[in-house]
Amino acid sequence: MVKRQNQIVRFERRQGVSMWSGLFVLCLMPAAWAAETDAEQPVVAKRPGVSQPDSRHVLTAEELAEKAKESVASVSFAGRDGQQAGLGTGFVISADGLIATNLHVIGEARPITVQLSDGEKYDVKEVYATDRQMDLAVLKIDASGLKPLPLAEPDTLKQGADIVVLGNPQGLRYSVVKGVNSGTREIDGKPMIQLAIPIEPGNSGGPVLDSLGRVQGIVTLKSAVTRNLGYAVNISALKGLLEKPNPVPINRWLTIGTLDERLWKPLFGSRWRQRAGRIMVDGFGSGLGSRSLCVSQETLPKLPYEIAVEVKLDDESGAAGLIFYSDENTKHYGFYPSNQSLRISRFDGPDVFLWRVLEEKKSNSYRDGEWNQLKVRLEVDRILCYVNDDLVFEVKDQRYTEGKVGLAKFRNTVASFRGFQVASQIAPYRPSKETAQKILDLTEDLRVDRPPHEELIEEVVKETD
Repeated sequence: MVKRQNQIVRFERRQGVSMWSGLFVLCLMPAAWAAETDAEQPVVAKRPGVSQPDSRHVLTAEELAEKAKESVASVSFAGRDGQQAGLGTGFVISADGLIATNLHVIGEARPITVQLSDGEKYDVKEVYATDRQMDLAVLKIDASGLKPLPLAEPDTLKQGADIVVLGNPQGLRYSVVKGVNSGTREIDGKPMIQLAIPIEPGNSGGPVLDSLGRVQGIVTLKSAVTRNLGYAVNISALKGLLEKPNPVPINRWLTIGTLDERLWKPLFGSRWRQRAGRIMVDGFGSGLGSRSLCVSQETLPKLPYEIAVEVKLDDESGAAGLIFYSDENTKHYGFYPSNQSLRISRFDGPDVFLWRVLEEKKSNSYRDGEWNQLKVRLEVDRILCYVNDDLVFEVKDQRYTEGKVGLAKFRNTVASFRGFQVASQIAPYRPSKETAQKILDLTEDLRVDRPPHEELIEEVVKETD
């Protein structure tokens, strides 16, 4: 809206100009002003997600909630058993069915459902755009006549400004929370809006509205330190994504990251997937202790033989590692880090009374928050467990002496695995002290301003083979 300051219409008495002519001019001026105002309104390109609020009127939290309610959606994906495995929030950004949310809300290789405020449910037909780094996703549903939320221009949310977040915390649909923009913070190299507001599971993907009803950000993270603090991706990231979409039809989306069933057999829920040579798992399992397994289908050598994998936990309070002598059900052994200790356990069935921790202790060789190699050597009369080449346990339990091997996770652990191996003997994870010294001797004369010659590279490679 165009603002005019102290406009003064001056009338001068002139010969031949009557008061009536002056009044006639005044009558024409509102129409002229209206025409001029309309001409000065910016033309908004009709592309997804770029719209403007109806007015500059500052809205109360109640008014914002009422106005935006029909544009907020719940987003869920199904687990392998067909039941709901995840729930978050999304919001309409185009009248023809584009829904913005977080990438982590929709999982990977899972059917996705969007439920609008009127209760109508839609299966997602296309993942229209994704940005893994910024944790953003835009979904396409077959709908029309929807009411999109207006997206703000970048950098228009001032520090200390009031904001309102809409979402589905803990599965409670269409919850409204009022808070304050605390400022901008860098999280993992990404600029984020810091929100002085309680964030709960289910809020992820929800819109952050300013007092004009414009979307300033998308809720993404909850603070691990305090309940009343969260973070949102700035709206500029979503606008940039909409300008360069990377659409994937849902039938292709369902195959992304799926494990090769000829090599792996997941059991007891959770989400097992692979990407870039790694196997990743998250979500609660349905087994004892929220246990979930991923059983290797490869043929095993005769005893003795070894199995190994590198594992990294997102949180050291979790638990994930190797299983062996598995019946591909509830009976097996496991060697894994748990709550910053290492354990070897025997699982004799589906309930807690059939779970026995054989040994447990801390190890100085285990590196918190980093990749660690777990290795198990299976012999006829004993089990040897190593972490980063150091022996941790020697166990002579022989309840089970045959069966499959694989991976396991417990509780709500998020874990990554790489370098899974099965062989009669697996090479050391780290070079020996003698090899390390030889490499140091070979490279001590290297200069940063001169590349090493080919013969030196070949000699170093030979020492590490």
